[in-house]
Amino acid sequence: MHKFIRKPEIVEAVQLTAENREEICKWLNGGKSGRIDESEHGLELGLNAWYCDYHGDGDLALEAIDGTEPATAGDYIIKYGNGLIDVWEKRQFESLYERVAD
Repeated sequence: MHKFIRKPEIVEAVQLTAENREEICKWLNGGKSGRIDESEHGLELGLNAWYCDYHGDGDLALEAIDGTEPATAGDYIIKYGNGLIDVWEKRQFESLYERVAD
């Protein structure tokens, strides 16, 4: 049996709040809004992140590593160096990452 240590990895990340979901969408969509109508699906519109105000819950849907995933307030949205997107719960993210200088 061998032991391993995680390699250092720098990622871009932001914690989702009710106030910043449009900012996150623009970050992940190359400047495009993520607001869609109830009858639409963000992936069909070429979006990486989207939301619908119909439910008013502040959640996002993201095209992540494992397919479309929901993100709720408090979750961290991660963008890896290779452009892939992922959603991590706050506790999981904060146990593995610490903020570095921008």
